[in-house]
Amino acid sequence: MMELRDVNPDENFTICDGRVLKNLFELEEVLKGMGADIYKHHVTESRNDFASWVKGAVGDSVLSDRLIRANRADKAYRLVHHRINELAPKVTQQPVENVVGNFASPKELKGEFVDFLLGLVIGFIIGLIIKSLF
Repeated sequence: MMELRDVNPDENFTICDGRVLKNLFELEEVLKGMGADIYKHHVTESRNDFASWVKGAVGDSVLSDRLIRANRADKAYRLVHHRINELAPKVTQQPVENVVGNFASPKELKGEFVDFLLGLVIGFIIGLIIKSLF
């Protein structure tokens, strides 16, 4: 997933307020709370700095094409957020009951512990017997 990695340091995106972006995650976070004035500084009718950076530095032409049509920061945020979810590896989530159900109950653990101790004692006794014979 090249699109989700940091870009080369010489391709970082510097926002007009001085913040520096290295990847899509940082772009997403910045867009989430970006004011209209800052967004309009980078997105005009003739250019879209975010789309250009995403295409050139990040290497994601799909997201770049989507961002070109984003006329507000909140819309751009949703597009970046959606694209990250498309690109990120999917983690399967199980209900808590399923995860907890995979653990042994205290009764089962007690039985296994008793079996372990019994095996340990028997092994120790056999070892002593063998040692005394030789």
